[in-house]
Amino acid sequence: MEEALDGDYQLYKSRDGAFVREHFFGTSPELAAMVADWSDEEIWQLNRGGHDPLKVRAAYQAAVEHTGQPTVILAKTIKGHGMGESGEGQNITHQQKKMSEDVLKAFRTRFDLPLSDEQVHAKAFVKPADDTPEMRHLLERRAALGGSLPQRRGKAMSLPAPELSAFKTVLDGAGEREISTTMAFVRVLASVLRDKTIGPRVVPIVADESRTFGMEGMFRQLGIFSQVGQLYDPEDAGSLMFYKEDKKGQILQEGINEAGAMSSWIAAATSYSNHGEPMVPFYVYYSMFGFQRIGDLAWAAGDSRSRGFLIGGTSGRTTPTAVRRLASAALDAARWSAMASRPSSSPTARVATSPTFWSANASHSRRVGSSAGSSSMQRMRARREERIGSGAWTGREGLVARGMLTTKRVPWPVSLVTEMSPPSCATSFTNREEMNWFVSLAIRNTVSTPLSSRWFMPAIWDS
Repeated sequence: MEEALDGDYQLYKSRDGAFVREHFFGTSPELAAMVADWSDEEIWQLNRGGHDPLKVRAAYQAAVEHTGQPTVILAKTIKGHGMGESGEGQNITHQQKKMSEDVLKAFRTRFDLPLSDEQVHAKAFVKPADDTPEMRHLLERRAALGGSLPQRRGKAMSLPAPELSAFKTVLDGAGEREISTTMAFVRVLASVLRDKTIGPRVVPIVADESRTFGMEGMFRQLGIFSQVGQLYDPEDAGSLMFYKEDKKGQILQEGINEAGAMSSWIAAATSYSNHGEPMVPFYVYYSMFGFQRIGDLAWAAGDSRSRGFLIGGTSGRTTPTAVRRLASAALDAARWSAMASRPSSSPTARVATSPTFWSANASHSRRVGSSAGSSSMQRMRARREERIGSGAWTGREGLVARGMLTTKRVPWPVSLVTEMSPPSCATSFTNREEMNWFVSLAIRNTVSTPLSSRWFMPAIWDS
């Protein structure tokens, strides 16, 4: 048996007893002698271990009694077991949609099912009577496990909504300060959590991004659920909003595991039906990552009528700060390159003396020509002048006249630095060709991005 391959075993069961006698037992005189007085039908009735209840039980019994090391059970089975000529041991088994009536009758006879020919023709189901040993066993085990499933409760407990005054801090707005939608959501969530009725039923779920969403304030207030509690001293234990794990924690921190977070969300979102306890889960995830590899779970959530909130965070232009700064740096480089002009004989750069640029018509300002001798830039400048309706802002002279540009000779190498606080984004150039390549790339990458607010002018500093 150790010499026969899996493909051989499949081939045996796709033929008949005579074929098995010749190609399996006939490979050696010793094997042939073992079945010399057997009929082909008896050989054909030999069963694989995975289909023999006695052998399966014996294997599990041996595994349970064996201690000190893991046990592996290799159960050899037959593809399409019982389908006979319709697919047993054949590669077409998985594409079979139905079996003929003759095959069904053979199936009935082979497995000794209590069905008449008329019942086989009607494709009747076999259901043991309630007083049979097997049915009593099934019902007893199901009762011990809590009853029949699936079961959907038609009615769920209703929860009173918090008063509108609970959200006053959010409704009043942030004043002159601009906040992201993610920050606004976290404020709403904090207000809901403070409600004495709904608060304990809220289930905040995150996949390793709590601090990115600004939810770290909830660590100490609610705690992060852990079945074993806090077993270590977090590195930020001395801070006000330290990473607090608690057996009674309310936040589910799933780690970098979107599938696990979605599964937890489904469990809480279906609790109203499965357990008669309505919960209010909020799964907050990175907009770009939340739906990766969880498509089937999303379908399952819909099919099970889940009730909860899926929140895509950090999707606005105001967060995260690092991304915003990088975008500003790229646009600064493009703005500078569009207005800078250098004589071919010497490396001259025009340096901004004002930290900010105008906001009106900002989406067109990056198209200012970079060289009076460039016909393409002149055409771009002309188009911009037509759109704005005034040429006063477009030329170099206009910018110099308003104190926004000055001309200064600087030696190579130079560094292009954005006027931020601190100016953390800098690019160094050793010659004009390097700078030209960089700024042209910046223009290509940003020319299609409209500017919707005030941006910073760049400066060139000596390296």
